[in-house]
Amino acid sequence: MKNFERKILLDLFKSSNGLFAYTFFERYKVGPDEISSFIEEYESKGLIEFNENRLFITEKGKEELKQVTSKEISKGRKKFDIPKEFIGEYIEINKPYIPDKSELSNEILNL
Repeated sequence: MKNFERKILLDLFKSSNGLFAYTFFERYKVGPDEISSFIEEYESKGLIEFNENRLFITEKGKEELKQVTSKEISKGRKKFDIPKEFIGEYIEINKPYIPDKSELSNEILNL
């Protein structure tokens, strides 16, 4: 899936009344030939509908988009990418926490 195709599907997902095909030309500067091939391809897959010059995403398209975006997000990141300097001692659930005042700045303490 091309970058502009994913953006179009996301825009359609967010819209309540569909969007005109010309809107995507204005937003992403994609040529009419690419938009028409996008419409043909994704309409044949049943992911979008094209009625009265408007594009609408179908329920199948919404599900497909959710799967694609969640896969891409999980591929790009590790589960815990926290820098070591921010990882401290583990605190058990419901255990009280008292910060070390010596490590807090005076600006915070003077509030």
